Amino acid sequence: MKWRISVLLIITGLLAVLSFSEIKEFGNDLKYPAESAVNITSYSQERDKTSVITELEKFAKEQDLVLFKPIYTNNHQSTFVFGHAPRWLSNSDGNYTQDKQLLSDTELTGMYYSSKPLNKTMQSKLTGKGFKYKAGDIGWWLAPLDFLFGNLRSYSVWTVFFIFALLLFAIKMFYLKKAMIQRSLGLLRKQMIKEMSSDILVLILSTLSIILIFCSYLGNITSVFVKTFILLNVVNMLLLIVISLISNSLFFLNVALFKPIQILKNKENKTFVQVVWLIGILLALFIFGLTINESLKVNRTLCNQIKTLDHWQAAADFVKIDWFEKNTEQKNVKGEVKWEDIIEESEENKQFVQFFSSDEWLYSKSSDLGTAEEMNIPELTNQLKETGIDTKIAQQIHYVNPAVVQKNRKEYPENQWPKEASKRITVYVPEKYQEQIEDIKKIIYYEWFQYTTIDIEDSDFNSIPNEQKTFLFNYHENNDVLAHQEAEGKIIVELDFSLFPSEDEVLNSLYPQVVFDGLFKQEKVLLALKSSGLNQSFSGMTNAAKAIFIKKETLMSQLRGTLIAISVLLIAQFFVIYQYVVTQVRSRGKQIVIRNLLGGNTIFEIFKCLFYLVVGIICISSSLLFYTKNWFIFASLNFLCLTEVSLMISWAFYLIKKKRVQIIKGDFEIL
Repeated sequence: MKWRISVLLIITGLLAVLSFSEIKEFGNDLKYPAESAVNITSYSQERDKTSVITELEKFAKEQDLVLFKPIYTNNHQSTFVFGHAPRWLSNSDGNYTQDKQLLSDTELTGMYYSSKPLNKTMQSKLTGKGFKYKAGDIGWWLAPLDFLFGNLRSYSVWTVFFIFALLLFAIKMFYLKKAMIQRSLGLLRKQMIKEMSSDILVLILSTLSIILIFCSYLGNITSVFVKTFILLNVVNMLLLIVISLISNSLFFLNVALFKPIQILKNKENKTFVQVVWLIGILLALFIFGLTINESLKVNRTLCNQIKTLDHWQAAADFVKIDWFEKNTEQKNVKGEVKWEDIIEESEENKQFVQFFSSDEWLYSKSSDLGTAEEMNIPELTNQLKETGIDTKIAQQIHYVNPAVVQKNRKEYPENQWPKEASKRITVYVPEKYQEQIEDIKKIIYYEWFQYTTIDIEDSDFNSIPNEQKTFLFNYHENNDVLAHQEAEGKIIVELDFSLFPSEDEVLNSLYPQVVFDGLFKQEKVLLALKSSGLNQSFSGMTNAAKAIFIKKETLMSQLRGTLIAISVLLIAQFFVIYQYVVTQVRSRGKQIVIRNLLGGNTIFEIFKCLFYLVVGIICISSSLLFYTKNWFIFASLNFLCLTEVSLMISWAFYLIKKKRVQIIKGDFEIL
């Protein structure tokens, strides 16, 4: 009885922890009540940030819903709440806020979570307020499908269910004699109902206990996290109940069909069950190895991404400027933009840049010519071919200002940067592109310096190793800020804007785009705007690092989920092997004790009943080595599993020597 209940409790607990890790990876670990997700991609540039925040607050109150916006404040993730604050908000742990000042340097585009699904009326009103977005219901009810069928780990989950069925049936077989006696006394049906009911009761109570503990810990039963966790555990419980009913039914069917004389004379055949069980264990071990191999790959990727994002700490006080959209321009009688207006705007932007010292602003941008073929503009493509520009080389070119190079010197002290740049244009060329120097010059000249007074030949070209890494601090270009931030083997073009001739009008006309693409020291932005006269065009600012650290928190959550899953699957595998070893030793307990009393080799006798398990472990780990080419998986599985078997043999030897009398009397549960 105790043996069976312990198995039920442990399997329920293991599946609960696996469910927890699934939610973390599935992305439904949202600790607030939400029914739909809204990804705001853009909003009207005619509004400043304050008016956008006001519009979102007004929309939430008009529609009687709550909008949750993840933000990054005081070095941790918290949530801004739009609309009427829920009652539980006042009792929260400080992770929720309605302080609008905290949104002053936060990116307003991105994910929002709504307490209600957005119907067509709500969507049309949101569109009418100038927002572009994508909305959809949060599919928390889909988590069981992903858990059971959605990934490689699902195979491991099903093998846990399979092993649970075999283990439960094998435990029942130990009580075959007792069941046969109950059959003879006409008590079999009553005992069958009693044991099935007790199994179901244990599964229900253990699941409810886990859910209650989880809910009391989070304190909000309506959150997406809690609802998903409850759903997964209920599904697990129902599957375990079905498996328990099937195992019990098969056992009692065996009791009804076996001849009593075979049971009472110990002639019952357990070989089939043991063989199927051993095959199940080895199959589970193989799937476990594959799962670990894939999980380690995912973990390496996540760790690299998280490590990459840490470099943004070097730009924690730099912001992206949000500008009003310029819908109207002063034009001449022919409808053309006046050149003097372009000059005036360029001068204002140049003054804005010059207000900052060289280390107080960051410029980082890939060559536009690298995407020329993707733009599918025949005129541009033909012009580039006539000019002799190689767009494949352009894909490797990245323009930066001196501050980006200086930060890279600190972030990657092992890099082989040449001496400090002293020219307007300094190019760092990987060794593999040394023969394409002339092609590189053509691209730089075409993009920046044609029709200007700067001579491209007056540039400094330096060789760097092919594998040298550069962190780009490139916030603007990629929606996926992780995609190309840490680049290897890039051609880095350092442009020292402080050395550019101030009287070159063509060169000055590039400054508006430079300001748009740049990141600037937050504490000096307002002063620079006032000094340059651009304060009328200023809409707001966004701290680039804060927006990215939200992504880092998500990655950390996914990493914790995969680590938890690996740990639980490892424990489950140990538990399955442990139960098999215990069952084998118990089934031959009397024979081993008798051999011990007669002076035989007890350890050898114990090892004999586990011989096929040991051989199977070695064969499976060898198969995994052949399939995955991963020596770590091979060595780890062999070491851990064989160490466990060795410890179990030693423990069984100790108990057999100490509890001989009880074992001979038939008390096998002491093993």
